[in-house]
Amino acid sequence: MEANRWLDRGWIVLWGLVSSVWCLTAATHLSATFDEPHYLKHGLHAWRTGSYQQLLRAGTMPLPVDVEMFPVFIAEQVRGRPFSLETEFAIILQIARAGNLVFWWMLLYFSWRLGRRFGGVWAGRLAVPLIACEPNFLAHASLATTDIAISACMAMFAEFYLAGRKRVWLARVGIPALCFGTALLAKASALAFGGIVMGAFELHRLWQQPKMVQFRSFGLLAWLKEFRRETVAFRWDAVQIVLLGIVWAFVYCGSDWRTDQGLVNSLSKLPSGFPRDAMLVLAEHLRVFPNAGQGLAYQVQHNFRGHGTYVLGDWFPRAVWYYFPVALTMKLTIPVLLMLVGVLVGRPRSFAHPLGLLVAILLLFTINCRVQIGIRLILPFLTFLLVALAVALVRSLPDRAPDWSRRLSFGTVCLLPLVPMLLIWPHGLCYFNEFWGGSKSGYRYLSDSNYDWGQGLDDLTGWREQHNQPAMKIWYYGADPRIVGEKEYAPLHNYDLQSEEDFERHVRGHYLAVGATNLYSNPAQTPSAAQALAVIKGKKPIARTMTFFIYDFTEPRAVVSVP
Repeated sequence: MEANRWLDRGWIVLWGLVSSVWCLTAATHLSATFDEPHYLKHGLHAWRTGSYQQLLRAGTMPLPVDVEMFPVFIAEQVRGRPFSLETEFAIILQIARAGNLVFWWMLLYFSWRLGRRFGGVWAGRLAVPLIACEPNFLAHASLATTDIAISACMAMFAEFYLAGRKRVWLARVGIPALCFGTALLAKASALAFGGIVMGAFELHRLWQQPKMVQFRSFGLLAWLKEFRRETVAFRWDAVQIVLLGIVWAFVYCGSDWRTDQGLVNSLSKLPSGFPRDAMLVLAEHLRVFPNAGQGLAYQVQHNFRGHGTYVLGDWFPRAVWYYFPVALTMKLTIPVLLMLVGVLVGRPRSFAHPLGLLVAILLLFTINCRVQIGIRLILPFLTFLLVALAVALVRSLPDRAPDWSRRLSFGTVCLLPLVPMLLIWPHGLCYFNEFWGGSKSGYRYLSDSNYDWGQGLDDLTGWREQHNQPAMKIWYYGADPRIVGEKEYAPLHNYDLQSEEDFERHVRGHYLAVGATNLYSNPAQTPSAAQALAVIKGKKPIARTMTFFIYDFTEPRAVVSVP
């Protein structure tokens, strides 16, 4: 028994080290994504001042940013002077990205525990490489963002929730509530994911109750009465877990004890009258902001509002139900897809366990998600999917299979995911499987954080060095302060472009590098963007990096006055 424990620990450490090396080395080849400058700036401000105001106003829960920026803050204290985001951004970025590995190791550990819980020793071991080699996980583990954090925290919550179901209050409610609150502090989507986790596991428990399965024998009303009786304890525990988790999130975030000026301004615009005046007085004197409620409310509103989406080469002004199911067929590796299809066709009952039911419900949940800006938003679902696959693979093996056959199967399943992992380095965000034409063609089907999230400036720098640093304008979806604000940065969507001549005036005499998300996303985000795209798409690029297309506008044109 002790030997097995050391073997499991060594196994986790092995895959943790291999994947961490992948992440750390990949991070040095990637410029900042669209979200990272915001996290770094306001995360460092939070450590210096104790205020989460700017993070919460943007709907960013603070725990991942706190963890990622903690080493930066400590480095400041050691060296005795603050970091400068203007001149030392690259150093801060790499330190913060390394900090995200805390959540990465958490994810590997709790994936192992979940696999072991539902499928035994070998399922736990198999879950680790399936997670560690998955390009979608590796891509985000290489960044200073929040998506790995919420995945790790949801895996932790699921494990402790299951472990405490039949135990005393502390194990049954207290610890799961702490885990749920921690997941909320990672990302507001834990509100939905946490509820689904608890509900799915309870549904599976009910399915195993003879009285609940044989509902036809005593009618609908009697069945509903039995259902209420069977779920009394669950409902009370779930309410406590959610409320205590929310309390923990509010305590962690604290408050600056100020009024919310945004709320005051919004109420001021309402028609005059007693309700408006009363609420305005309350808002002006309610000094409890910022708090966790701001971040949670922002994200809930964001999901209800939704926005347009780009999928399968088309832009839709509203979310489409098939976005995430289709994205999964593109972004999952071929070995994982083949294993999923093989088990579902050959041994579908191998998924007949609580984790399998959870995966099915989460897949249905993704159909209703209105924010469709990347598969990263459903990484918790992907975590449970891969662990459930590990359990199903172990369960699908014949009971009397010889040991050598089991070891061969296990080794094969562990090694196959290594191939796409190694081939895609360092461009994990750009991974598309060969069924959809491979990573070079992925921009045709999905955009944003599925492919070009602004991380390709280093590749572009390499191209320019090979071509003796040509004069260039850059139009891309990103916010890296090392380029934003510089003369080369050309946010064409913000210019007043009313004709081709207006466009030419800004780019003539230069090469123009355009990010894939700008080319293949909302074609009419602004009138100026539409005008720029009308010209660019009529011209053939002379070169490309992974995420940039490069156009030649260096030839003089008489009708355009060159600055």
